[in-house]
Amino acid sequence: MACPEGEVPQDRSAGRTPDPLPASADPTDIAMSRLSRDDRLDNPARRLLTQQAALVSGQRKLIGTEFRQRRLQLVAARIGIAFKVTLVAAFLLFVMLLALMIVAAMRSERLMIEAFKVPEALVERGATGEVVANGIVDELTRLTAATRTDSRSAARPAAPGRAASRSIFRRPAPRSARFGGC
Repeated sequence: MACPEGEVPQDRSAGRTPDPLPASADPTDIAMSRLSRDDRLDNPARRLLTQQAALVSGQRKLIGTEFRQRRLQLVAARIGIAFKVTLVAAFLLFVMLLALMIVAAMRSERLMIEAFKVPEALVERGATGEVVANGIVDELTRLTAATRTDSRSAARPAAPGRAASRSIFRRPAPRSARFGGC
């Protein structure tokens, strides 16, 4: 049985008028309106509001904890990214240095002659393995220098009726380090 608008339905069994209908369906609003009319300590509305306050406090703590955990996750992710970038950069640097070393070794014209064993007769005359190795290096250096000097003068023949002209191309001077001279 519906009541006309604005009328409060009568509770015929108890002989009293029930509470007016709440303005909102929110349990907190209902509890607050009932608490304003009834100040008893054992009021169920007071217990609901106390529980609601404890729930809100717990949710705030949980949100704070989740926020801190999320911040730590972000820091850990950034550290992980920085570590991976550093690792990749170190690897690339290593590869570049290795490539430079390989290219330098391929272009090198150095010849290393290490000391070797010589017959006892040469050792008695003072020609140890190191002395013989140094002599070979010196002879190779002299031959290389002589070959380069001869190739420069033979590279450009003199024009008829003119003295031999100088080459306009400069070649590097022989380097004894090229043969690992001692």
